[in-house]
Amino acid sequence: MSYDSDNESIFSAPVTTSTLLGFVDVEISEDEPIYQNDSFIGGQPQPMDKASPIPFELVQCNNCKSPMRLLTQCSADLPDTWYDRSLYIFICIKSQCRRKNGTVRAIRGVKKDRVEMEKRENEEKKRIEEEKLKEQKKVEKEQETKNLVANLFGSDSNVNNSNPFASNPFTGGSNSNRFANTNPFDTKTVSNELKNVDDSNSSFAEVAKKAVKSNEKKSVKKVNSDYKLPEFKGYILYFETEKLDPSRQKLPPIPDNLKIEEVDGDADDALNIPQGNLPKINPEKNKETEDITKLFDDPTFQNFTRILSYNTQQVVRYEPNGSPILYSSKDVVSRIFYTSEGKFKDTKEWNIPNPAYHPGGHRRFELQLMPKMIIDLEENYTDVKEIMNNGMEWGTIIVATDSEDFVPLNWLDENGVAYLEEWCGVQWEESANPQ
Repeated sequence: MSYDSDNESIFSAPVTTSTLLGFVDVEISEDEPIYQNDSFIGGQPQPMDKASPIPFELVQCNNCKSPMRLLTQCSADLPDTWYDRSLYIFICIKSQCRRKNGTVRAIRGVKKDRVEMEKRENEEKKRIEEEKLKEQKKVEKEQETKNLVANLFGSDSNVNNSNPFASNPFTGGSNSNRFANTNPFDTKTVSNELKNVDDSNSSFAEVAKKAVKSNEKKSVKKVNSDYKLPEFKGYILYFETEKLDPSRQKLPPIPDNLKIEEVDGDADDALNIPQGNLPKINPEKNKETEDITKLFDDPTFQNFTRILSYNTQQVVRYEPNGSPILYSSKDVVSRIFYTSEGKFKDTKEWNIPNPAYHPGGHRRFELQLMPKMIIDLEENYTDVKEIMNNGMEWGTIIVATDSEDFVPLNWLDENGVAYLEEWCGVQWEESANPQ
């Protein structure tokens, strides 16, 4: 569903969207271990295969090179595919790395099971054999037609020379036969052609095997698996389809140091404020409320707040090929989605960086992390100093992945596993100058 930030997103009746919302369920415990196909926040990342951990260089902060913490791991299998797929988002919370590039990273994990690949290979071979048999029957039918024509119109010495078909151009005895040496119904020729097609029509799995084998030295890398990341407290997630129900909407409270403007006119007019609108505010003229004022003055942030008000406990929004809801229209990330005139762009006009590993490819929106996740992950933080030094202050994290889910064949290891870094855009809280 498109969440154009210029749209006030006000609904008078329940509306169901195509977005899946992730909510915190239960705490991860030793009694109930988690697996690679689970979705959760915090804790330790689960690799696509126990023998194929995530390369250590992908879980390091690009700024300080220290190991990062897992924000979330989401099972992200795509429809009409036959392999496992997960998304990992990591963050560095060191104070010196705050708001710097490379301190939040998104990784796509893929596992293409070789047993399944062999199954697909056999299915492909069967399909080719069926097509070959079908083509052979067609050739035989054409040969029968050719023989019938020859029997009906062929020359015969016992036939009267006055036969107007004596010089039949379709027979092999006439020197004037233009088709004598290029018979389109020659089964031998067709058979040879079919053999050539059959020899060259290798299945995808065969091509993949050859490519992986030829690049074996490049694809097999020594991965440092002997590491444990610092971690947040972990929770399992469950997902539901987003429902925007006005009867369940909960707007956030206005800060005490912000005053609601009095509405001019009759009391009846005051009741006509559109449902979902944030009230106008008259901030006290001091530095402490200046940044909060900017947030409430930003229609994009107001739209963000309205959408969250229908499902306040959401921590993940998931919708491949969907549209994110932006936290702000005033930072670098927003320029990817907004025109210079401040209008939300059409999907095809988004300036999301293309994947370096896929020449000619492009990325699409897939997943978004919501600020409620910070509350859950920092639940154990009781020291104010610790929160000030290491607390998270992002508004939303937007993840975009390769639109074709492309994986270079020589990136798959011996277990059919590959990890690829994807684009993530972080919109930080407005309380500090955005990058």
